[in-house]
Amino acid sequence: MGIVRRLRPDIHLRCHLDGAGEAVVVVRVYADLPGPDGGRAGGRFKALGEPTRLLLLQSLRSGEATVFNLVHRTGLTQANVSKHLHLLLTLGFVARRKEGLFAYYRLADKEVFRLCDIMCGRLERELKARERMLAGR
Repeated sequence: MGIVRRLRPDIHLRCHLDGAGEAVVVVRVYADLPGPDGGRAGGRFKALGEPTRLLLLQSLRSGEATVFNLVHRTGLTQANVSKHLHLLLTLGFVARRKEGLFAYYRLADKEVFRLCDIMCGRLERELKARERMLAGR
């Protein structure tokens, strides 16, 4: 059982515990956020709302990797990894360097995990509070 919170009509948060008891957060942004950046923030939040992209970012947390390495780490297909890495590269979440025939991907800025850690921590606390409340019934 998880928590679904509708922050606004266009932003939904979902948090649940995975099989290992770790908090999993999914953020869905259904429209770009208004603001002086022309809606780019909304596109970045939307990108982080895709579990596959979060998995790839998490896989790159330990260091750079090729698409081949990421396929083996994640169990995803090569086409799927490449598609999501392209978007993450375009949005500036990852950086790439080429060496011969290989492209090596790395996190462009580890600050993205601050946002994830803040949100996961908050939602985990809310989920535990809800579980305690339900257990008390």
